[in-house]
Amino acid sequence: TEIFIISIFSKGCLAFILNKNIPLTYFTYEKKWKNNLYENLITKKIIKPEKASKFNYAKQKDIRLNLILRLYINNAHKGLDLILDYFDKVPDFSEKQHFTNRFLTNIEEWENSKLLKLFDTYFPFNQDDTKKDHFWHYQILEKIFKKHPEYVFEKLKPIILKCFDENSFTINFSHDQVSLFEKMNESNPDGTFIFFFMIFNEIIEDSKYTGSYDEINSPLYKSSKFSELFESEIKENADDFIENLLTEYIKSRARDKKYLKNFFKENSKSNSVSHLKILILGLSEIPLLYKNEIFELINIIYVKNGFNGIDDKFQLYLRNLISKSFYIYSEDDKIKIAQI
Repeated sequence: TEIFIISIFSKGCLAFILNKNIPLTYFTYEKKWKNNLYENLITKKIIKPEKASKFNYAKQKDIRLNLILRLYINNAHKGLDLILDYFDKVPDFSEKQHFTNRFLTNIEEWENSKLLKLFDTYFPFNQDDTKKDHFWHYQILEKIFKKHPEYVFEKLKPIILKCFDENSFTINFSHDQVSLFEKMNESNPDGTFIFFFMIFNEIIEDSKYTGSYDEINSPLYKSSKFSELFESEIKENADDFIENLLTEYIKSRARDKKYLKNFFKENSKSNSVSHLKILILGLSEIPLLYKNEIFELINIIYVKNGFNGIDDKFQLYLRNLISKSFYIYSEDDKIKIAQI
């Protein structure tokens, strides 16, 4: 039986095996009196464990589960629908969670949406369990992302937001999280930017603080979660990672005048310094293309008393923007900018 099962690479043969309910008999393999006798003889040291191993219930159960797992993996490419339908028919058994986990970790193509139901049921994510290794959870999400990016975004949003709920000066993503985010960004930069920008907006809205801007009667504000005070060179630093991802994307779109002008329109009047910094760095890439937008932004920030804030990266970015774009303006505009 073992040789027959592991040699099956046919949808027809798979269907035959499933119709005969052979996997079910293996899943629900029960302990018999011979197995109990074997365990008693081992306990009393009458025989050695390696003797008569065919009566070793745990070993035999494991062999059977491994055979069905091999059958499923070997035929997942052509017979996945049959396998998934059979999962619905199989009642719960003690090893079902572990067996399904092993099966899912071996699936490479996740186009079939039925797999998502299995993932939801048998690969739950418990962020409160800090001792649990979530390596395979993120590995599978990476595979799912290729076919179902919106599903992955939905799964990741509460995980990321919970990271920022921590009452800590530094918030770090795990190595597995960063690895996943980077691969998402490589394969779908547009969707990944939209997702992280949504996260960015939500976090900043919930973490506003005016800081020194109150003292200069400015409506501008910063975010306690995206702070320059605790910047780190560590790749996994969560706020820096998100800011860098968003900034690099906007800079990469600098030659797309329509896109960046639309981004300018949506963010230039924002009072969020974090948003303005990303916009400034985007405009700074090719100032010649955005002469009017840069001049307008300088005046918007000037009216809001933004140039009188403390000497920080926001001020540095503003000075660099003016320095890089100053040459493109008329003498009259240069005088106006100089007076600021």
